[in-house]
Amino acid sequence: MEPTRSALTACISPLNCVFVQKELEDADKSFLQLKQFAENMPRTTVLEDRNNYWKGVCRSFIFRFPDDLEILKVNKRIIQIKSA
Repeated sequence: MEPTRSALTACISPLNCVFVQKELEDADKSFLQLKQFAENMPRTTVLEDRNNYWKGVCRSFIFRFPDDLEILKVNKRIIQIKSA
């Protein structure tokens, strides 16, 4: 399901999902750093890269299980990150 761009969707199963929202001094800078870090992780495929939203699939080393990773810059101070 695609987020509304004002917030990421909630975690359906807390056993297989992590959701974090952080208030930061400079969300623009942090968003770019998080995107760069995520894109440089091994076995990561970028699915979507927009102005304030990034989505990729990260695969585990041994069994290659996929995890969706989403990063959303909500505004100039708030970032949301979700891994499911």
